[in-house]
Amino acid sequence: MRLSLNSSTIKTTPLLDKIRVAGEAGYAGIELWAVELYEHVGRGGEISDVEKALADHGLAVPCFIAVRNWGESSGWEYRLAMDEARRRFELAARLGAPLMVCTPPLERPGIEGLHRGYADLLQIGRETGVRAVLEYISFFASLNNIPDTVTVLDECGDPEGCTILDASTTGTIAPPSTTFAPCPSSASPTTTSMTPPPASRADRKKIPTASCPATESLI
Repeated sequence: MRLSLNSSTIKTTPLLDKIRVAGEAGYAGIELWAVELYEHVGRGGEISDVEKALADHGLAVPCFIAVRNWGESSGWEYRLAMDEARRRFELAARLGAPLMVCTPPLERPGIEGLHRGYADLLQIGRETGVRAVLEYISFFASLNNIPDTVTVLDECGDPEGCTILDASTTGTIAPPSTTFAPCPSSASPTTTSMTPPPASRADRKKIPTASCPATESLI
């Protein structure tokens, strides 16, 4: 198994130092946050500095974090959120990240309408070559559990829709009887099945989950 470091775990460290430390520690990849790249540029740096550091240390970027405000805004604020989302998708594409985390509203409760915003992000993803990944977070007021995540994916109705199963929270928001198993070999390598013990095989519910085909074991 190859490991990837989430850069937020050493949050006070400057970005280029994070990349260096991850490489020296033997990680195969590093999850980068858009806000950290913006801060780097704001201090006079260049995105090319980040590209060079990644190449020098042999690190992939399996996932880019994150786009926000797409689930709680409307009107001109929504258009601004989509413009910012596109900039972040394009930045992720430049750094070779195949996945973009799409973070749901923190304080707005419920999931009504989230499928429409996520559908727009999936379209941006198709146009930029970076797949939009629907995130759930257990302590958020909106999308905070697997069943609601599946509902949003179903309402979206897009075959590219997928989520990330968060190992740090899944155990607290999935019933104890829930089991996770790989899809049959005929299924897409970017899907995983979540299968509560069913009465029959036909009752099983598959939840599309994101993985990077080129770095499938990166976590």
